[in-house]
Amino acid sequence: MFSNVNEVVEQVRLATENGYQFYIDWHRSCYKVQDRHEDPWSYYFEQPFGVLPVAGKKYKRLETGRPVACTTDNIITPRLQDGQCDPLLLPTNRLEASKLIERHILLNESTKHVLETFISNNFYKQMIGLHVRGRGKTDDGSARLRGLGSVDEPVDLKPYFTAVDTYLAELPEAGILVCSDSEEIISKTRKRFGERLVVYDATRTKFGEMHADHQENAGQRFDPHKLGLDVLIEAYALARCDTFVHGISNVANFVLCRAPDIRSTYVYEGIDPLLVESK
Repeated sequence: MFSNVNEVVEQVRLATENGYQFYIDWHRSCYKVQDRHEDPWSYYFEQPFGVLPVAGKKYKRLETGRPVACTTDNIITPRLQDGQCDPLLLPTNRLEASKLIERHILLNESTKHVLETFISNNFYKQMIGLHVRGRGKTDDGSARLRGLGSVDEPVDLKPYFTAVDTYLAELPEAGILVCSDSEEIISKTRKRFGERLVVYDATRTKFGEMHADHQENAGQRFDPHKLGLDVLIEAYALARCDTFVHGISNVANFVLCRAPDIRSTYVYEGIDPLLVESK
């Protein structure tokens, strides 16, 4: 989901700087529900510029994918080299990205209702946000980090838990919102932190990566609309926390830009010299 959402943020930047507008046609999305006729973007969002296509009018198709998403000057998901998608770096201009998100990445009313209901019913007065991808996550530099010896398990939770403990020392009554695509991560985190844990009722598997057709999830079927909604609610809820503990992912970059002033801990800081955040 957020590789696409973050690309839209960059597309908005380019459109704003160059004086044009666009609409999103997402009919090939993995989140499309077969018996729904509307575009999947509209399941969750409004159009970024309020522009809708006019029947019979021809539109220019914008360049998408790697040439847009994987560039050194991408405002939300910068890379080391143009055209090279690994590694993903942390955003260096969170405030400007935040302004674009605030103006153009607009949740629709039904998505906002789900988000606000979850927060109202589950958040403590103070919240620590924790985002950990499951062991299915290998792109965006994750495999390279493991190769550096920064983890000794498929997903080493020790640096994440240490960062959470640091925040708990300051906020001893805080709840902890943990977000992950992996049941393993949720179970281990619940065992570690107990009743203070807040978890959104998202679709998960032991492996994660449910949006991809991966052999580890063979034989399982997932509601595509719910998969998209789940990660959106989790990301926007993380952005409403007081602090944020994270690794490297498109979700983490979005949260950092949706809430540019959030106190955050990047768990690989000091381990990987390529990934240095400028706040």
